[in-house]
Amino acid sequence: MSTTEISSIINSSCDYFDLTNNNHYQMVRDLADAMLANGFGETELEQLLPDKTAPLHANLAAHIALSRLKILKHKDQPFRLAIATNLIHEQNRLRPATFNNPNGEDSLRNKIKQLKWITAGTEIKWKLLYATGGCEWNSEEAFKKIVAEENLTKDEVELLDSRDIEVTKNLVKNQKGSELLVAMNSVIGTAGYPNVGQFDAFMFTDADMTLDMSQIGTLIDEYLTNKKDFSIGARTHKLSVSRKNPTRPGKGVLMYRHITRRLGPVFFEDLQLSDTQCPWKFISIDLLKKIAPLLTCPDWSIDTDIIGAAFYLGYDINVLPITAIDSEKESHGHAIKGGPAARLITIVHGLLRQARNYNLRFDKEIGHLVDTEIQAMEDLAAILSTLPPAHLQELPNDAFGKAETISITDLTNWVIEAKKN
Repeated sequence: MSTTEISSIINSSCDYFDLTNNNHYQMVRDLADAMLANGFGETELEQLLPDKTAPLHANLAAHIALSRLKILKHKDQPFRLAIATNLIHEQNRLRPATFNNPNGEDSLRNKIKQLKWITAGTEIKWKLLYATGGCEWNSEEAFKKIVAEENLTKDEVELLDSRDIEVTKNLVKNQKGSELLVAMNSVIGTAGYPNVGQFDAFMFTDADMTLDMSQIGTLIDEYLTNKKDFSIGARTHKLSVSRKNPTRPGKGVLMYRHITRRLGPVFFEDLQLSDTQCPWKFISIDLLKKIAPLLTCPDWSIDTDIIGAAFYLGYDINVLPITAIDSEKESHGHAIKGGPAARLITIVHGLLRQARNYNLRFDKEIGHLVDTEIQAMEDLAAILSTLPPAHLQELPNDAFGKAETISITDLTNWVIEAKKN
């Protein structure tokens, strides 16, 4: 592929990328290879990010080409990365797309292809850890079938079942936090957990294909070159490209955001993480050994528990750009009873608990509102389904989360009225 052909793709109006089409993953890698073969350096690739006029697959190709350049700087340095994900409600996305499984992403096979591409010709090794507590949708069966079909070894991928680990009996099964705690403790060799090997760093991501694993080169480079013990991918970074439906939880999502931002200003203001739950977090083993004993969160707020613990220990958080393509149609949030509210209420409560546990600053009035009015999943469901008051509906998105834009009286009255309807 020539420079002219690459330029034609970048300037094309054809914008498509289908997570259910395996050919599209290969197309992106081919484009990234062509960029590198034609001498695109870090400067040229960074200038392409993010090009809002370029097709999505061109932006993704630029991101992974840049990642490849960065990982090649360390090609002769031995390095082992453990990559964890929780295996809950992934039975469809694990399998390829078919007539009977239209949203299939062939996710395990595609992750491995991406990891092999990004680490080819280097001394960098990886291992995928899938943690489960007994998925009621039979994700484990789909996973094991693919492992057998592909002859995958334990050096490449391993299933961690918390039901088989005596010290995890009190964890809440099939919760994101619980399964990640199993993976983290296994990686650092905590007594009573499986021996999964020796690693230099740990990261976690989702089991779907939202994030191309080929982007790990940037994370590794930040650690090996810049000594960054904790890096987070941010879908809203100025150089990120993200395809996501930001309003899917409901009409009241802006007020939900206001509440969470007032509970976690260290996340949303200091780090500018408008999305703390982005599933792209990298932690050195040295830091993980210090963080893991502090963690108590079994649910969806595990992300802010981990970040809060790092803050508490005095570590800086490094925020990086990524390309993220939403994988919504098979989302576990749609499958669980209560839908998005069941997941988001744990984030609200988690933010408040972590602010208190780690002595982080937060809005005490909002904390009191949560303590008194937003305790049950049904409370949050009512909030998510209710539009903000008319005089607040015209506020720009970035006004939500600022104490001076919405009074506690307005917010409290709205919450009470929303719960009545």
